[in-house]
Amino acid sequence: MSTTSTTLVAAVSTLLGGGTMAGIAQIISARNARHQIKVEAQRAPADIEAVLLGGASQAVTLLTSSLEWAENELKDLRTDTARDKKKIRELQTNVDAKDQRINELESELLQLKDRFANVQVQLDHALEQVRLLRENGNGHTV
Repeated sequence: MSTTSTTLVAAVSTLLGGGTMAGIAQIISARNARHQIKVEAQRAPADIEAVLLGGASQAVTLLTSSLEWAENELKDLRTDTARDKKKIRELQTNVDAKDQRINELESELLQLKDRFANVQVQLDHALEQVRLLRENGNGHTV
């Protein structure tokens, strides 16, 4: 029932029921109810606004902490990237030095192979001369 109809019912029942005090009490009660409804209606937007502001404040706090976390993670990633790049440069330097040493050893190995081939030729020549000397010396060694 609305406030106006409550007031109307109170007035009608006062007139018809003859209870002046009851009628006055109902009118006062209706006015108080009407006043209470107005107060509640005015307070509701303020409560809603407080809830919205509180939620917005929590959202800002959450976003701020998330942003700080992301910035710290980004800083850590940049530090890790710099450290990784330094390590990669060190490893590349080591690989380059090993490649150079392998090239040097391959060159030395080729020189040793050539020297070994020359020694093998000289040995074959010496063995041939020994064989010829044995054949010409009637089986006697010189």
